[in-house]
Amino acid sequence: MAFADAVVAIAITLLVLPLLDIPGEATSTSVSEIWANHGSQFAMFVLSFVIIARLWLSHHNTGERLARGDPWILVTTLVWLLTVVFLPFPTELLGELGNTRSVAAVYISTLLINVTCLALQARHLSRRPAMWRDGGTAEQMQVWVAGWWSNPVLTALALVVCWIPGVGIWATLLLFLDPLLTRVALRRRRTRALTAVGIDQPSA
Repeated sequence: MAFADAVVAIAITLLVLPLLDIPGEATSTSVSEIWANHGSQFAMFVLSFVIIARLWLSHHNTGERLARGDPWILVTTLVWLLTVVFLPFPTELLGELGNTRSVAAVYISTLLINVTCLALQARHLSRRPAMWRDGGTAEQMQVWVAGWWSNPVLTALALVVCWIPGVGIWATLLLFLDPLLTRVALRRRRTRALTAVGIDQPSA
C-alpha cells in the first residue's frame, strides 16, 4: 500500500510538467492570451488530477479494509498502478491535440482497466472474510461492495459516449454518477435482505 501511494503521488505530480513550459510565453504574451491559448491544457490537468485523486481514494479505502493480501490483490494492484502511471500521457495528448475522440478513447480505456481492477478486488474481498481487518463484519463488507460494478459500467458507457461529436473526454463526467448508482445498489441489496428475512420467518 505504501508503494502504491508513492507511485500515485509521482503520477499525479507528473500531470503538471506539461504546464511548466507555458510561463516561458509570458515575456511575449499577456496572461489572458496564455489562458486562452492553453485553456484545454489547464482543464485536462484539473480533470485528470481529480480523477487520479478519486481513484487513489478508492484504492486507499480498499487497503484500509485489508488485514493481509494475496497474489490476486498484488497482481491487480500492479495493473492498477500501470494505468495510473500511463494516465499522464493521454492527458498531455489531450492538452496538445485538443479534445479529439481517439485520444479521449485512449484516456477512457485506461480508466476502464483501472476501475475494473478495483471492482475485481472488491468482489474478491467480499468472498474472503479472512482477509478483512478485525472489526469488519460481513454485513459491512457487503455494503461496501454493493456498487462494485458501477464504476466499470459507467466507464464503459463513457467509452461509447466519447465518440459522439463534441463530447470526447467530457464523457468522463459520467463517473461522478457512481455514488448515485452505489446508493441504488445498496438500497436493492437491503430490500432483498429484508425480503429474505420475511420469507425465513415462520408464519404466525
